[in-house]
Amino acid sequence: DICLNDTSAPNWKENSPKQWVGGCDNDHFYFSGTLEGDGHIVSGLYINGKTDWFYGGLFNGLGNGAVIRNVGLTNASVTGENAKADGPFLGTLAGNLQNNSTVNVVGCWVDDTVTVKATNSGSSNSEGAGGFIGCGASGMSLTFSNCYFTGTVACSDPTAATAFCGSTWGGANATIVNCYTVGSKVCRDSNDSTKNVYATAPAVERTGVTILTEN
Repeated sequence: DICLNDTSAPNWKENSPKQWVGGCDNDHFYFSGTLEGDGHIVSGLYINGKTDWFYGGLFNGLGNGAVIRNVGLTNASVTGENAKADGPFLGTLAGNLQNNSTVNVVGCWVDDTVTVKATNSGSSNSEGAGGFIGCGASGMSLTFSNCYFTGTVACSDPTAATAFCGSTWGGANATIVNCYTVGSKVCRDSNDSTKNVYATAPAVERTGVTILTEN
């Protein structure tokens, strides 16, 4: 397992934690390889971006052919603020995807100690917060399979805060299969494909999504 910050104290985020390098403003650095987590867990991921067009996550971005597999995240805080331009776009795994890329996220999980929050106080700007990916890209093929998200996602634009991929551009859409989420919307785009997905409110009922209720 990988521990990026000591999270043993309840207020660890207030004790000057080390900022992770997977955040960048405007420039994009895409990871196009395979990360095989082998069931290991990353804890203490901390990102707090305050620049225009900020993209942040374990990776700044994911490029064509990227595969992220069998890795979990716990005790993480990925946040960003912006008032001048678009952004931030935030996710635990990556801030955004490369245009026309094929990306697969398989067997990954994010637990209830994780928060992803994107704040934009501008009048006409956009942002995105996703449990795994902050922003999709034009022409992408993004697939989540056998993943779950039970953390917290929040965004100035509530429609761009979802469990898997927060915001999408250029008609991009995702495929979500054999996954579940607790307390977050499954997806934003009506074109996203869902199959064997389970969720609790406030998820929207749609083809391929079963809404679970507490007795």
